Amino acid sequence: MGHKSYENIKECSFDPERVIIYQRKKQKSGIWYVRILRKEGGYLIRSCKTKRQAFAESVAKDIWMKLLLAEERNIVYGKSNFNQLYKEFVKAQHCGKARKDKIAYTGSRWLVPFLGKHDIQTIDNDKWEAYLNWRISYWDKKMKEDPKSVPANFKTPSQTTLLYERQVLRQFLNWAKDNHYLHTVPRLRVWIDAVSEGKSVKTGKTRGRAMTTKRYKQIDSMLRIEAFGSKDSNKNRNYSRHLLYYFTKLIYHSLIRPIKKEIGTIKWKNVELRPSQSVDGGYVAIISLAEGKRKNKPMMYMTTFTGTKFLLRWRKYSIEFGLGKDDDYVFPKWDGRQITVWMTGHRLRARLIKHSLRKNVDGTDITMYSFRSTGITQRIKDGHDIGAISKAANTSIQSISQSYHVEFMKTNVDRFADNWPKGKEGLRDMVIKREQKEVEELIVVWKDK
Repeated sequence: MGHKSYENIKECSFDPERVIIYQRKKQKSGIWYVRILRKEGGYLIRSCKTKRQAFAESVAKDIWMKLLLAEERNIVYGKSNFNQLYKEFVKAQHCGKARKDKIAYTGSRWLVPFLGKHDIQTIDNDKWEAYLNWRISYWDKKMKEDPKSVPANFKTPSQTTLLYERQVLRQFLNWAKDNHYLHTVPRLRVWIDAVSEGKSVKTGKTRGRAMTTKRYKQIDSMLRIEAFGSKDSNKNRNYSRHLLYYFTKLIYHSLIRPIKKEIGTIKWKNVELRPSQSVDGGYVAIISLAEGKRKNKPMMYMTTFTGTKFLLRWRKYSIEFGLGKDDDYVFPKWDGRQITVWMTGHRLRARLIKHSLRKNVDGTDITMYSFRSTGITQRIKDGHDIGAISKAANTSIQSISQSYHVEFMKTNVDRFADNWPKGKEGLRDMVIKREQKEVEELIVVWKDK
């Protein structure tokens, strides 16, 4: 049944005659693999990309179902390499030479370098978004790695360019479906909202300004309803909705940065609960990182009392899902693997756009960083001093003072507004009474308008 290099071989109950999962003897990672007997003979072998047997069986079943669907349509699943098929696609084009050359160039210059080694069955929206991320930042990365290789006239791709590349890829996928290499063509999205009108894609990182209290409550309510009010029976999609809700909660309540090195790497063993020294029943969650944004420098974040409650709720949910062990990531994918933080940001953006909550009142975009900025602003409103906030956010006092000086001014408006005379007995009171009387009369007019 197996091979001499296999161990822990398990037949899969959904098709025990054709499907097994197993681990490799000489591989210390503990990753599970699936082997499926093809109808025409031979085997389809894939990594399940997980150390957990239950998740491996779920992945194996998903691959098995795709293989069955492909067999029903006489498609050879798992043997459709993008690079080779794209060459056939170009040859099959019946169009003018100029157009055919442009299609060939788009493939050889951009699509093949990124998608070339992939089976076309694996191309989906997530892979398309990954392509966009790679494509948009391509020249910026080249400039850092090898400036001499960057042409003087290089440009960040425009919205029109990305739409054309999407059109070519869709055209290729439709050709593959017509020629029985593919059974469905995925819907590929371009994040139009991330492209300035008629110009280039926004490549600069946006940290996201603080939200107003009203906007924060609207978004928090939306994410909570999507997580707990969903009627979707798919447990993996429901897991993703809960993850996004608690992900934003931890950022807001701990000020941890929404980047791979920080929130993307924490495991439950990195979280310690300590009882409050002043509030009975209060607990603080302390998150310790070997390094974060600051390379080779240990970092620590602390949640608010309320933040600890949300973190405990998330662990309870994770345990019910088969996760939540000490060596698990706090925010893993449904199969236990490390989360892709920027992709989580994309999912947040999609929901904000869907519910018309994408913009701040000042017109700026709301991003995952906006939850950290809003958390910092709330601490300023609560009266925390700048030194304590800079330590809690793991950033410099200078950075806090430069980025949040307006919030500090709003918490102590008298300090900046008091221009009434000081030191002259009786004069100050007289001026205050006179101006107060006029202002009270004018306020009525203001409120009426």
